[in-house]
Amino acid sequence: MRESITDRDVGLMRILDPLQPAAFRLAFFPHPVGTPDPLWRLTQLLLPSVEVLTIQYPGSVRQGTHGYIGNVVELVHDSTELLRDWTDLPLALFGHRGGGEFTLQTAARLEQETQIRPLCTFVADWGSSPKFETVKLNSPVVALAGGNDAAELPRWRECTTSRFDLEVWPGGGKFLDTHCEDIANLIHDRLVSASIE
Repeated sequence: MRESITDRDVGLMRILDPLQPAAFRLAFFPHPVGTPDPLWRLTQLLLPSVEVLTIQYPGSVRQGTHGYIGNVVELVHDSTELLRDWTDLPLALFGHRGGGEFTLQTAARLEQETQIRPLCTFVADWGSSPKFETVKLNSPVVALAGGNDAAELPRWRECTTSRFDLEVWPGGGKFLDTHCEDIANLIHDRLVSASIE
């Protein structure tokens, strides 16, 4: 079942199995340019125990127009406001490529402004330098990369005082497509282990 929710210019798509109550929530921040297709297949492989929330960006961010950089702070603010209403279940965040920056910034704001610690923050296929001040989370971070693209990712260890894991998959930038099932299993494992810890 899909449900669309909006707050200002930022939207939220909720995907859940109405026949089985969820144990976790996972908020996806897709790459801002292009389609979120790599994440849709991943959502289909997640167990019904994981309810998915997908952030939908304003048009200027989605299309990669000039407003992209200036909108990041506002987008993070609006995303935080949206997600604070969805923390009745343990919440994790997942950022793909350029969505990784929004994910880390939103996780930091949730911790600072709501005292909510994300169960885990996943950053996939994002090795570019951040354009804003580096965050310091108190919750676990998992960085995922494909083959040679993993060189810059160990430095994201500095983004958390908690557990950091680097997962490298064969296939370069296509690893999210070629190893989707393995990544879904990894997400489940991390959510369950983080909830126990």
